[in-house]
Amino acid sequence: MTAENTVEFLKILAHPVRLKIIECLKGKEKTVNDIQTELRKSQSTISQHLKVLFSANILTFRKDGLKSYYKIADPKVYDILLNINQYIADRSQQKIEDISSTSITDTLY
Repeated sequence: MTAENTVEFLKILAHPVRLKIIECLKGKEKTVNDIQTELRKSQSTISQHLKVLFSANILTFRKDGLKSYYKIADPKVYDILLNINQYIADRSQQKIEDISSTSITDTLY
């Protein structure tokens, strides 16, 4: 995997609607209408982001009559998101600890 692949993957994950769709699909498949209702976004917005996630192989779908059911292709995506969130939380905690350990006189100079 190249740096460019990593950048492209992270760009795909870097949109709030896409992250909400991924979370919405955790553990179950849903129709576009289900996702739209849950996220309170327009059908065109949801469809646009589903297309991006599907093109990146993050989602799969199946047809049942007129309905398309979407689901997460590989649940490891949740591990990736968990690691990113943990990293952010750890960095925030470290920043708080650094600020807390600085004496008031250190901040004046």
